[in-house]
Amino acid sequence: AVKQKILIVDDDANIAELIPYLLKECYDTKIVEDGESALHELKLISQIVTSCWIVMLRASMAIRSA
Repeated sequence: AVKQKILIVDDDANIAELIPYLLKECYDTKIVEDGESALHELKLISQIVTSCWIVMLRASMAIRSA
């Protein structure tokens, strides 16, 4: 099964490392230390999702026109 992903943003390393330990069986986690890093990670994810959506849309349009 594919695990859902959680982005953990916390400047306290002790807390930040505890959360993935508690969630490791159900979630893939990524830790960042500040808001700027979190926004960077979310931007990367957004670009991936947007790219996948565009590819799927193009494929759908190609199938309809065939």
